Amino acid sequence: MAMNRNTITVYPPRSSAGPHSHQDAGTCDLDFTQRGQTPVPPDGAPIHQRRRRSDTELAFLYRLGQHINQSLELDEVAAISLEIVMEAVQPDVALLFIQKGERLILKKQIHGHGCGRAVNVSLHRVGQCLCGLAMEKRRPVYSLDIRDDARRTKEECLRAGVISLVALPLCCENRTLGVLVLASQTQVRDFSAQARFLETMSAQIATALRNAQLYGEVRQRSLALAQTVTRLEREIADRNSAEEALRRGTARLESLLRAVPIGIGLVVNRTLLEVNDHICEMTGQSRQQLIGQNAAILYPSQVDYDFVGREKYRQIREKGIGTVETRWRRADGTILDVLLSSVPLDPRHHEAGITFSAVDITARKAAMDQIQRLNAELEQRVAERSAELTIKNHELATFTFSVSHDLKVPLQVMEGYSRLLLEAYGQSLDEDGRLYLRSIRHSIDQMNRLIDGLLAYVRVEHRPATQRVMHLPDLVAEIVARYRSEIEARGIVISLELDACSVKADGEGLSVALRNLIDNAVKFSKESARPTISIGSRRSETGLVMWIRDNGKGFDMRFHDRIFDIFQRLESAEAFPGTGIGLSMVRKAAQRMGGRCWAESKPKRGATFYLEIPQ
Repeated sequence: MAMNRNTITVYPPRSSAGPHSHQDAGTCDLDFTQRGQTPVPPDGAPIHQRRRRSDTELAFLYRLGQHINQSLELDEVAAISLEIVMEAVQPDVALLFIQKGERLILKKQIHGHGCGRAVNVSLHRVGQCLCGLAMEKRRPVYSLDIRDDARRTKEECLRAGVISLVALPLCCENRTLGVLVLASQTQVRDFSAQARFLETMSAQIATALRNAQLYGEVRQRSLALAQTVTRLEREIADRNSAEEALRRGTARLESLLRAVPIGIGLVVNRTLLEVNDHICEMTGQSRQQLIGQNAAILYPSQVDYDFVGREKYRQIREKGIGTVETRWRRADGTILDVLLSSVPLDPRHHEAGITFSAVDITARKAAMDQIQRLNAELEQRVAERSAELTIKNHELATFTFSVSHDLKVPLQVMEGYSRLLLEAYGQSLDEDGRLYLRSIRHSIDQMNRLIDGLLAYVRVEHRPATQRVMHLPDLVAEIVARYRSEIEARGIVISLELDACSVKADGEGLSVALRNLIDNAVKFSKESARPTISIGSRRSETGLVMWIRDNGKGFDMRFHDRIFDIFQRLESAEAFPGTGIGLSMVRKAAQRMGGRCWAESKPKRGATFYLEIPQ
C-alpha cells in the first residue's frame, strides 16, 4: 500500500466542544492495515503471551502427529500435512515437493482463502533456486524478500508473485525426501521468527512421509514377491524347466529379502519359513534360531500372539491385506513396538503362505506418548489458569466496587457539606477559614481524580482487547479536537507528520495511549514562549511507530523508567496538575497491544514520546 506522507502546521477548527480529561476511556473506530512482518519482540512480550504461544504450538504439533500417523498413503499424508501447516502458520501458499533423483516434483499445493494464489511451478532441480538450495544443503532456507535475495537463481517465484518464503528440507534417516515451502504473496513476512516451530513440524512431516514411502515399498515388494512365487508355481508345473525355475525364484526371493531396509519374512500356518537380515537385527536372533519356529517366539505374551493371528487374518479375508500394530520381544528381553503388514502368497489359498513386513515404530510410539503427556499437562495448566483468572476477575470486581462506592461516597458527603458550609457561612468566616475550606475542597477534587484515574488504569489492564481498523489521521484529529479551547487560548502550534494510512489495533487501548500522550505534551509545554506540538508516524521493521514531540520543560533521562510507573511524578502537582497515572496507562495499553513505548528528552529542551504498535 503506497502511503502519502506530508508535514503541515494547522490549528484545529473552532467548535463549541470543550476539552476532555485525558482519563476518559472512549472508543473510536480506527484500523491498521497489515503490512510488514508481525513478530512480537520476545523481550517485550508478556510471559503469558509466550506461554500461550508455546502451548498453541504444542497443540498443533500433537494434532499434526495424531493425524498424519493415522495414514500410510503418501498422497493423504501430504494433503493432511499441508492443511494443518496452513492453519498453524497461515502463509499465503504452501507447497510440498518430493525428490525424484535430481528433480523436485510438486506433490501438493494449498493456498490461503481470499489472499493466496495458486503458483505455477516449472521444473526445479536440487541445487537450483531457493527450494533446491535447501535440498542440497539439508537445512532450511529463509528469505525475507526474494526480490533482493542473491541466492535466487530462477524467476518463477517472482512471476508467481511470491515475496517472502521458507524452504524446509524434509529429512529422515539420513536421506532427504523433499522440501516444504511456505510463502507470502501479499507482504514481507519473517518466517524465521517461528523457525523452531516450523522445523519441528517439518521433521514430523518427514517422518510420516518416510513411513508412507516405506509402507508403499513394502506393499509393492510384497505384491511383487507374491507374483514371483506365483510364477514359480507355474514354472514348477512345467516339468522341463521345474528345477531351473525353482532356483531362479529362490534367488529372487533372497535378493528381495536382503535388499529392503525393513523386516520381511514368510510364514506358513504361522511357522517361520524365511526371514531377512533386518528381522534378525530387530529380534537379536539368528536365522537358524528363527526359521522353523512358531511365530509365537517373537511375541512377549500369548495374548499378543493370539491378537495378531485373529486380527491379521480377519483383514486379509476382508481386504486381501492385513496391517496391525503389536509388540515383539528381543532376545535380551527388550520390548519393541512393531507395525506388521501381511499379504497371502495366493489370495485363494491362505495355507500356501503369508509374506509379512515388520517396521520398528518404538521411537514413534514413544514420541506419541510424550505428546500425549504434554497435552495432558497443557490441559492441566489451562484449568489452573482458568481458575486463577476467575479468582482475579472476582477480586477486580470487588476492588472496583470498593473504590467506586466505599471511597467515593464519603468524598461526595465531604464535598457536599464543605460546599454548603462555604455558601452558608463563608461570609461569617475570616480569610483563613475560607482558605481552609477551599483547601479541603481542592483535596477532595484531587482524591476524586486519583480514584477515577486508578479505575481507568484497572480497566485498561483487565478489559478484553478488541481489534479494529482505524484511519490514523482521523483518530489523531479527533483526539486533538478535545483540546481545542486550550490550544486556541494558549496559541499552541500543532504540526502533523502522519502517514496517510490505516492501522489495526485495539481501538480503545490506542485511543487511551494517544490521549494521555497528547495531554502530557499540552500540559508540559505551557511554560514555552511559543508552544509547539508535533505528531507524526512512520513504518518500522516490526510495525508502526507514532511520536508526540513538544518543546516544553523536558526531563532528565535518568528518570526515564520512573515516569512510566504509576503515581510517579517528577514535578509537583501545584506546578503541573495531574495524578501520575497517565503515562503508566500508556505503557499498559502498549503492552496489551503487543507493542512498547519510550521517550527521549533533555531538561528544558522538550520531550519526544514514542509508541510502537505491531502490524
